[in-house]
Amino acid sequence: MPQIAAEPTAHRLLPLDPAAPVALELMQALNAELAAISGDSGAARFDPDTVRGERALFMVALGAQGEGLGCAALRPLGEGHAAELKRMYARAGTRGVGSALLRHLELQALDLGYRELWLETRPANARALAFYRRHGYREIASYGDYALRPDSICLGKTLVPALLLNEVAQLDAPLLAQLCELLIDSVQQGASVGFLKPLGMAEAQAYWQQVARSLGPAQRLLVLQEGQQLLGSVQLALCQKPNGRHRGELQKLFVHSRARGRGLASLLLRRADELARAAGCSLLVLDTESGSKAEQVYRHLGWQHAGNIPDYASTPEGRLHPTALYFKQL
Repeated sequence: MPQIAAEPTAHRLLPLDPAAPVALELMQALNAELAAISGDSGAARFDPDTVRGERALFMVALGAQGEGLGCAALRPLGEGHAAELKRMYARAGTRGVGSALLRHLELQALDLGYRELWLETRPANARALAFYRRHGYREIASYGDYALRPDSICLGKTLVPALLLNEVAQLDAPLLAQLCELLIDSVQQGASVGFLKPLGMAEAQAYWQQVARSLGPAQRLLVLQEGQQLLGSVQLALCQKPNGRHRGELQKLFVHSRARGRGLASLLLRRADELARAAGCSLLVLDTESGSKAEQVYRHLGWQHAGNIPDYASTPEGRLHPTALYFKQL
């Protein structure tokens, strides 16, 4: 079962069996509401067993006193990449419950390996149609039994994994493996980050293990992920000398080649600025290959060029190049 994200609102979201009393109560309320709108409760087209499997889910939203506020379910479809949203309901007057349930099920669907969510509703249910369209659902071809029902409207949405930008204090095995692949990819793409081609896995592992041992108040690591996939990272080294505790050095900005052109480097740099300010820094410095595309990003985000050092380092191919020095006052 995927982990349940903490809800910052006045309700709690919990996975339950659809036969639980509060689940049955909510679905009875849904049946009555649908019957009043279209004359069909939809109960005959819902099999509780279809939301009890390994890639299925039934959720309820509970109020402060444990009362049922809403429910929703995921049912696997034969296509494998898609799941169907079923029994979506929020009691009248419950603000934000429907949106929270939908957002939560979309995240859980991603964790369960789905890339699309489909659903069916009726043209008469204008409120539901407006709700789904407001959340990015668009009309799709009717699927399954709904293809035989002219009074049905099918909607779908392609799920996009959320970007997660976090500081990490230790490296577990899966993250270490992805960081090694990120470093190897960066060197292969020509980034001058201290390594020569070809960079092997053993050398990459040794580097990240060294970083892992140094993580703490003086050495910080930010990682950017999309779902479970690592897209980039950056490090911040905070000076520990008594006369330099106001400054830090930005190090090893990586964005995977498959994720370039999405503004991810800027996201990492802005978050590093925030981290540095929170640590009491008023000055950041960095060095990068002179003439590289990275210079454009740094200048765009307010970094100032302090000068160049000729033949400071070599490219991954072994060719000496000048290094540009930059600083930023926070």
